[in-house]
Amino acid sequence: DNDFDRLGEDGLVLVGGEARVRNNRFEACGGIAVRAVGECRASLAGNRIKKCLVGLHVADERASLNLGSCNTFLGNGIKQDGHIAPGSSGEVGERPIELQEDALREALQ
Repeated sequence: DNDFDRLGEDGLVLVGGEARVRNNRFEACGGIAVRAVGECRASLAGNRIKKCLVGLHVADERASLNLGSCNTFLGNGIKQDGHIAPGSSGEVGERPIELQEDALREALQ
């Protein structure tokens, strides 16, 4: 339950491990709201990411994220070099999407 508001850089960087990122608000970050690198196996749920340069960046092929329910991405996108688990879900703008790898890329372009 944290607020990351108007940061000039990245809001949260996950490096390895199995972090649980829950119920945070990221708004107007000058960089990336959440960046995952290394062998990160994090799960995100209930996060609201709004008007950041990039909402979520899975920056490493070894990283694998599970996006649980109620993640919302408003006015920013997702950049994916790693893996988002099949069956993950979220909302981009006001429309819910299934975050499958190919469908995710299409929905966010």
